[in-house]
Amino acid sequence: MPPGSYRAIADFWVDKGPRLALGVDLSVAGTYRPQVLPAPSTSAAVDGYEVSVHTVADDRGNVEIALTVRLDGALVTDLQPYLGASGHLIGIHSGDLAYAHVHPNDYEDGTVTFDAELPREGRYGMYFDFKHHGVVRTASFTFDQGLAAGDAFIPAEKDVFEELVTHMTRTRLFELESGPMALSKEPGMEPVEYEVRSMGQNELQ
Repeated sequence: MPPGSYRAIADFWVDKGPRLALGVDLSVAGTYRPQVLPAPSTSAAVDGYEVSVHTVADDRGNVEIALTVRLDGALVTDLQPYLGASGHLIGIHSGDLAYAHVHPNDYEDGTVTFDAELPREGRYGMYFDFKHHGVVRTASFTFDQGLAAGDAFIPAEKDVFEELVTHMTRTRLFELESGPMALSKEPGMEPVEYEVRSMGQNELQ
């Protein structure tokens, strides 16, 4: 990995147990330049694909997110399953690195919908993984979560992370010596691969 500070997050379900997200900070020595999150946008682009972003938020930190994928202007209606779903969406809060991983509710007419819980106000880096023509791509965009009310909402803290805002790199699956780890979400459900994502203050190309 290029020089910089990273945070690796393992998000998984324990068989007959809870869902967990474990994180660890990593550093790669060398010269790097921190990158701030861009301003919020209603679209994201990656490798010729354009992802339109539509969000509806309530006052308790819940956000409905609809992502529509197009390629060269044409609606993509044949996204392939990736890690057991039509896509994966994660959010990282820029103030304290709070993490949210959301599985889709539905995929219809080229649009993948998610119900996300983003309980902290402030700016989030959002990262959408989707698979098409056998290739997994990550479209990134910025979302600002406004003020919310209720027990679920947690105000953002103004701390050093505000100055060292970081953002997610493209998704990586870390191959273990025995291959990707398989874990079952719930009894009776098929195992899913152990997935690790890295985040850095510099943008990986």
